[in-house]
Amino acid sequence: MLSDLAMVYTHFGFHNVTPATIAAHPSWFGVGGNIYNSALNIPGHTTVMNWHPTWSWISAQLRAGHPVIVGMNLPTGGTHFVTLTGLAGPNDYWTNDPWEQNAHHVTFSGDWVTRGPVYEAIAFI
Repeated sequence: MLSDLAMVYTHFGFHNVTPATIAAHPSWFGVGGNIYNSALNIPGHTTVMNWHPTWSWISAQLRAGHPVIVGMNLPTGGTHFVTLTGLAGPNDYWTNDPWEQNAHHVTFSGDWVTRGPVYEAIAFI
């Protein structure tokens, strides 16, 4: 999540924000490392959280030019987040994925076998 959030900050011109600078804000994290919503407040932008989003909602945000962080439940347990940056086709998305090396602006379709279903989406307007 820290890498995804840093990607969104960079998208909006905050080029000095990195996962390390985000992690340096102890007030943004709870016990066990849970991130508070206050960490999602990017200056000059509105954050919209959607639990159990539809793909049409996510696509509408991307068509409007809003980056979207999606959280997925992994089949093996745990979660994973990616930053969706645009549409590559009707059921295909451009993503920045910190999971894989050099996965910047790659397509993201049919990947649910290894990743899992989306349970939340965070759009930055």
